[in-house]
Amino acid sequence: MAKHAKLVVLAWLAVGVLVNTAWPQLERVANEHSVSPLPTGEVSPALASMKEMGKAFGRPGIDNAVIIVMHGDKGFDADAQARYSALIERLRGNTEYVTFVQDQLGDPRMRNNPVARKQVLSEDGTTWYAMAGLAGDLGTPLAQRAFRSVDDLVKQTFAGSATTANITGAAGTVTDMGNAALGDLPKIGAVTVVVIGLILLLVFRSWFTAMLPLLVMGVSLLIARGVIAGLAERGLVPVSSVSAGLMMAVLMGASVNYTVFLVSRYHERIRAGEALPDALAHACGSMTRVILATAATVAIANIAQLTARLAFLAAAGPAVSMGVIVAFFVVTTMLPATLSLAAKRGLGLPGSDRVDVYWRRMGVNIVRHPWPFFGVATVILLAAASFVPFMRPSFDISKVLPESAQSNQGMRTLNAHFPANSIMPQYLLVQASSDLRNPRALADLDQMAERISQLKGVGKVVGITRPDGNKLTQATLAWQIGYMGTQIDKTSGQVNADLRPQLERMSKLADVMSAMTNELGDGDLARLQQMMPQTLAMAKELEGQLDRYQSLISQMGTVAGMVDQLAKMGPSVEATFTALDAGRRWPRRWPNPPSARYNPTA
Repeated sequence: MAKHAKLVVLAWLAVGVLVNTAWPQLERVANEHSVSPLPTGEVSPALASMKEMGKAFGRPGIDNAVIIVMHGDKGFDADAQARYSALIERLRGNTEYVTFVQDQLGDPRMRNNPVARKQVLSEDGTTWYAMAGLAGDLGTPLAQRAFRSVDDLVKQTFAGSATTANITGAAGTVTDMGNAALGDLPKIGAVTVVVIGLILLLVFRSWFTAMLPLLVMGVSLLIARGVIAGLAERGLVPVSSVSAGLMMAVLMGASVNYTVFLVSRYHERIRAGEALPDALAHACGSMTRVILATAATVAIANIAQLTARLAFLAAAGPAVSMGVIVAFFVVTTMLPATLSLAAKRGLGLPGSDRVDVYWRRMGVNIVRHPWPFFGVATVILLAAASFVPFMRPSFDISKVLPESAQSNQGMRTLNAHFPANSIMPQYLLVQASSDLRNPRALADLDQMAERISQLKGVGKVVGITRPDGNKLTQATLAWQIGYMGTQIDKTSGQVNADLRPQLERMSKLADVMSAMTNELGDGDLARLQQMMPQTLAMAKELEGQLDRYQSLISQMGTVAGMVDQLAKMGPSVEATFTALDAGRRWPRRWPNPPSARYNPTA
């Protein structure tokens, strides 16, 4: 290694330059080939239901939708309406990246519907919004390109206008989160390098020795980024938008640790009196196995992430593993070469060991008095762990984003002018094997909505039976009872009006029957009674003949109606003569004639 030290160092530097010039940068590759941060439908029933809902209601891409929030102090005036209409037309024309556009303000069916307009236009008229679905799964490169395309259309449409427009929603939040993470990586790296450098300077008390771990870390990071970008560009390894950040964090710690291991053993051998080449050889021989075991453990643990069902988590494993492997080779080859070249110039050598006595005395005290040290350490750990019960995990991603993020600005505008969670609600998908558009199914849906609204934490339930979140007035029991009473009242008056003439005719018929009974003799009534069976038989015979000649009767509709009416009068005639026969048995002079006792108006 000492004979070819310069060649080894130059070779590693050349590899770092080559992989970063031949292949694109890792951030660019991650934007173009990143996997979705969300699970697939097979893993997440919620996302599967969302896709089914979008397919059933003609809204493909509803799981990757953006909400375009517009706000103007002048309200939805002529200029705002014109720009809004222009934006809707541009979005609908962008068929490559936009899957659907929900335009309730411009829909002719919704213009005269105050409930529908209230959902997209604030009460003060200063804020309104539209929704659009994007192509691709949330967080994928296609979805990010679609978001950038829609963002450009929004900025072009409202440029120079008094109306401000921001894009929010799930797609906007994920995009802002990725942009914020990529923007923070340089800051995190700079802070990490400064802090590690100060710590190493305090430990080694040598500028050169403190810079060695940082040199190894920089070369390892440079080569690892290029290698991962090249492999991901060709689809050999998965990559996500956080792969670069995780790989950088793990690689920095690993490379510094491995460097400190080897340099510390190198200094120990020199203090033991060995020559510089021998001390370096012994340090490499003894520590390489330790570094290999440590690196293999970390690499295998991260490779195992490929078994994760969440693709976003599985994609981070290979990047971290390759970063650790690169760090191992750089530490075990370039670092010894660098130490060999530095030793010839008197650099990288150990200084006076001022803290050796301190650490030796500390070890002796711990061995002699283990329980006091154990107690102090336990108290410190318990004090640190005492904050765990007060931890409140949050799934609100917007809280971790900066206030200047576009999605946060849009969400603040929505929350200030619309009810909380009314724009981005939780959906409950109901599916059935039969048509739900019937009274019984609608009643069941309304009952389900009523019970859900009673759950703790549920503010409002909006559905087919509750368009505005409140129970329909026509569906309340009080309204139905009142409606039934009104109809019964109307029907009662109509019935009285229709039946009164019939009652009057029945009264007149009773008077006629009474008069006929008084005038007919016993012989006349007897003859009528004898003729009744014969008359009924003739009627029934005639009815049978009419049935046989039904086809002819169908052509003679008018005559058929009259004949059918005559045939049906048989029972009435029989009842009439039965009454007459009964009347014949009464005395000639009734004290109270039937007409006097039957009074329909009484």
